[in-house]
Amino acid sequence: MKKLLTVVLAIFMLILPLIAENETEPKADKGQSEELLVSNNYVSYWSLAALIEANMKTPKGYAVGTGLYTAFALPDFVKTGRFLAGLKALYSYNPDNYHTFNTNLLFRWTYDFSKKQPDSGIFVQAEPGFALGWNGENIDGKPFAFFLAEISAGYRYTYKNFFVEPYIYAGYPSKWGIGIAIGYAGGILAKEKQKLPIQPIFEEKKAETEAIIEAEPVIEPNTELEPESEVKESPIFDGFVFVEAPDEELSIKAKAGTKENPVVETTEYGYKDYKGVLIANRSVKLSPYCIGETEVTYRLWKDVYDWAIQNGYIFANKGQAGSEPKGLSDLHPVTMISWYDCIIWCNAYTEKTRASIDECVYRSKANHNIILKNAKNTEEINACYVDMNKRGFRLPTEVEWELAARLQKDNSNNNAVNYGSAENPIWLTKLNSASGANTSLGYKGLKTDETWTALRDEANRVAVYGQWWNSSAWEKQNPNITRTAEVKTKDANFMGLYDMSGNVWEWCFDSYVKINTGKAKEPYANNPEKRRVFRGGGWAVDPAVNLAVGLRWAWKANEVHPFHGFRIAYRYRK
Repeated sequence: MKKLLTVVLAIFMLILPLIAENETEPKADKGQSEELLVSNNYVSYWSLAALIEANMKTPKGYAVGTGLYTAFALPDFVKTGRFLAGLKALYSYNPDNYHTFNTNLLFRWTYDFSKKQPDSGIFVQAEPGFALGWNGENIDGKPFAFFLAEISAGYRYTYKNFFVEPYIYAGYPSKWGIGIAIGYAGGILAKEKQKLPIQPIFEEKKAETEAIIEAEPVIEPNTELEPESEVKESPIFDGFVFVEAPDEELSIKAKAGTKENPVVETTEYGYKDYKGVLIANRSVKLSPYCIGETEVTYRLWKDVYDWAIQNGYIFANKGQAGSEPKGLSDLHPVTMISWYDCIIWCNAYTEKTRASIDECVYRSKANHNIILKNAKNTEEINACYVDMNKRGFRLPTEVEWELAARLQKDNSNNNAVNYGSAENPIWLTKLNSASGANTSLGYKGLKTDETWTALRDEANRVAVYGQWWNSSAWEKQNPNITRTAEVKTKDANFMGLYDMSGNVWEWCFDSYVKINTGKAKEPYANNPEKRRVFRGGGWAVDPAVNLAVGLRWAWKANEVHPFHGFRIAYRYRK
């Protein structure tokens, strides 16, 4: 019996890692995007399990037992793996009618190396404890107590919230044994696995981009603002940066991809739109505005969210601090929020701050005196009236976002392009650079005199991102980037804004449409049939090219991801 149990559990432990890697996900066909589950985002924070153990050699001989254990995740203070602590209780019995009852402390280090099953991986565990023993044939005999110490190693295989763990152990006074635990894990981030693509888009999104590029141009609204009656001065709030839009129109004649206007030209990751919105032969005029110094933190989000819930606002998603459901500080950017949530939150922040709905931007199309308050009413939001004359908080337009990401005082770093005139230059960071960087990004096909490590280090100075180009392939950062960072951990750009490239992608108000040439005043696109724009790149497994200030992309307005956040803006008038 002992040999049979040993053989069965040993085989089980050998094949489980293979099951975990191959059971649920088919391999991608040739030409499809590979996908990676970032296991640090799918960790359990408490576990409860029933277990069976076969103790092969004790001072009293062979024994079997059954029991329970519970464990909780400790604060994440290691770069590799995670620590858990808990309690274990076990009753065991051997053929000589010898009984024991153990209570152990449990200290576990686990490493979730499985790419296919979140929270699956190897673990090593220490178990100091205390036991009572007695002989069942001698009821009148006094029980005796002893200390024990064990160390075990095994593998956890997780399916959704359930798991199974075969393991082996050794210690004192037991010599060695084998066991298996079956249980339930709580605190896993997603009910369904979320895929962070190594190519950070899915094939259907790539196809959609190609269709957009090749389709007939979608006319972009060039909104003429309605006249205002009396305009009150709008202060620059703490945490915002004033963007004094140039007096001249933003314009450039040189096409993207020329020496005068360099642009990322790789399509390796499916993106084709690296030209930004200030394309050749387009002239744009903007009014002054203010934009958030940082991405909206979870601290600010939660403060407004809690107030909003008490004041009649409804959200589709609660949001979370950074890329993980628990364990990160509230100074990480908020994530797991949709474009619709952002629209409603902006109205709530305006009302909370100004004690009135008068300056709220997003309003009912049927009645402009009614503001939007329900993120679940997507039809109403899609058809909303956007009053850009209001000075309430809102998502930046795509043009506003790009200007804030690129505007420089001069070209002293030789990494800017003039979008003004010779007499009145307007210097904007080159399209193939990260916001605030003094050099181009590194990517396949780039011709540069800089070393690839120098380009990596310059991008690292201003951005949190996943992979850099090492001259022949994309390579993960060392140490590997596995989560968001707190805001302001990197250097600011030339406007004093943080994380305009990297950390989390940022929602803009605009729909994703083809940009037309010609003149445009205060332009934004609001086509509910199109996806909504996001800019800036994120932490995930994103390659450096995603940081490019010229890169445009979009997601469905109701999508939520642990690499999606936003920053806010508002109209400023003197």
